[in-house]
Amino acid sequence: MNRIDELTKLPSTMEVIKTFQEIKNKKELVIAILDIDNFKKTNKKYGKKIGDEVLKYIANILRNKIRKSDFLGRYENDEFYMFFKTDKVEKIIDMFKEINNYLNENPLKTKKGIIKVKVSIGITAHKFKNLEQSLSLAQIALRKVKNTENSILHYQIYECKY
Repeated sequence: MNRIDELTKLPSTMEVIKTFQEIKNKKELVIAILDIDNFKKTNKKYGKKIGDEVLKYIANILRNKIRKSDFLGRYENDEFYMFFKTDKVEKIIDMFKEINNYLNENPLKTKKGIIKVKVSIGITAHKFKNLEQSLSLAQIALRKVKNTENSILHYQIYECKY
């Protein structure tokens, strides 16, 4: 299996899993999972090529915002996993707010029209022992915000302390 996702040029699912295993002993870490809202509908309405453009658009935005010392990878389909070597959740939230503002001000221009891309984000501040539980909480946070329609920027924070 490829270490790099050919479309986005980001680390692939296998690399996300490998990196997750490598960082298990980190004591201060913020985990974020970003999911592109209504991605299946976009693919159905505009076609796979436009869906691929959306994935590359988001990957490039994230790549330009995330520090080289942190980790960004494409996990599955329209999900991106990020591991930040910090315990400063507020800074991560501020970064995602900037990304959200950028998305609102810069819709994706395609051959088939302009697409306003929205994302949902689940965030966990991990401290101390159980990284698997922290990842599960980030996934729960993401599922919770996926069910919310009122907010422009979706995020939920769970802080794990053991």
